[in-house]
Amino acid sequence: MNSHSVSVVITMMVLCLIAIFALSGGWDHPWVHKANDLLRKKIDGANNGTGSLSIDNLIDVNEKEELPTYNTTGPRIAFIAYSYMGNMTKFEELVIGALETSMENEPIFFVVMSNEWKDTYREFCSDEDRKLQCKKLIIIWVDCKEGWYGTVGCCKAQKGLLQVYEKYGTDFDYFLYQDDDDYLRVDMLKRFLEPFPAEEAFTVGSTEPRKLAESVWDVYYCSDDQDFKYPWGQPVIYSRGALEVISNGLRLNGLLSECVAYGMLHDVGFQIFNWMYSLPALLISLSDHYKSTYNREITQKEEGVFGYHGILNDHIPDGVPPSFDTMQEAHEYYQTVLGEPAEFDYKWYNATGFRSTWTFSIYQDPTTWEDAWMKNDRRECKALDDSGEEAWNKKKEEEKRKEEKKKREEEERQKEQNLIDLQQLQNKVKEAEDDGED
Repeated sequence: MNSHSVSVVITMMVLCLIAIFALSGGWDHPWVHKANDLLRKKIDGANNGTGSLSIDNLIDVNEKEELPTYNTTGPRIAFIAYSYMGNMTKFEELVIGALETSMENEPIFFVVMSNEWKDTYREFCSDEDRKLQCKKLIIIWVDCKEGWYGTVGCCKAQKGLLQVYEKYGTDFDYFLYQDDDDYLRVDMLKRFLEPFPAEEAFTVGSTEPRKLAESVWDVYYCSDDQDFKYPWGQPVIYSRGALEVISNGLRLNGLLSECVAYGMLHDVGFQIFNWMYSLPALLISLSDHYKSTYNREITQKEEGVFGYHGILNDHIPDGVPPSFDTMQEAHEYYQTVLGEPAEFDYKWYNATGFRSTWTFSIYQDPTTWEDAWMKNDRRECKALDDSGEEAWNKKKEEEKRKEEKKKREEEERQKEQNLIDLQQLQNKVKEAEDDGED
């Protein structure tokens, strides 16, 4: 490549950068508009046969994969599971096992995994016996640390769910997020959801509403008051309208923030996150390997059960009946032993408790939070006396003042940086013009 060609490439990169700023509502400055005009002329010239440049060459677009034709009836549900490939026996049994059982009639199964498994997955799918199965998988790669428990799952849930929504938000009516060890009765679930308009904002949660941050792994932090309850998020289903409502909260790191604040996994994180948005919830029954721990009446033998959580699970408390060992075992049981109910008993739960918190009184509804997530932590869901409330109010007011000060300072820093960047861009555009004249 000669020096002139290098110069042209550099010029195009600079002009493209400036144009992107302008097209995205960036700096309203004559130099930016001038650079944008120059870029358009270069592109127009290339498209008219005087060059080989096109806008598609200049901008790296993160393309979405084309979805196959859906021949299934009922509402379209995006099934999204999080998994990992550190244990290939589990991956094959749970993810591939789901493709052959609960997901056998679904054309696509989304799986969220950490970037570190890309090479492992490519090698896995290079096997001739796996190619057909891999065609049904769309892997959502996310930049999250690997691990089975803790906030790792919250990172995957937040980034994975948001990525599916941003790429395929108009392609589905509902978005279901689950662990990979969930067996779901898909046809029954679709029949259950069919009467409802997906444009309405609501969730579907499993089992009865329970105390926020209730966990077998830790103490129960929150009040037993009805205002501080919400259905469990394992699995969690969002209508298209609901995901639209919470999408900015996911962008603001809201789900992960609540997981960290309460020290909980993603299923409990979903519970708290959805409660903060006051999303109404439909309730479904789900049997799992911890049912006796929560004193649930639900068992895997009820025909109204929508599935089972804990296939191949080796963390079962003493005295709890063992889980199904394989997806196929669960599939055969639910397909042959249990029938489906003739009609459903729909139960709603309306969540308004967050509106009684001090976080809400200061920062209002999460749908109004445009730039930062206002964390709601475990102290908010405990019953405090009057003196505690007064002290907490003062603390929240002070935090709000600090946030506002920090925001103002950041805006000032950004203005200064914008001026520096603009000066640099002016110089580069001028150099590009001078080079063009030569």
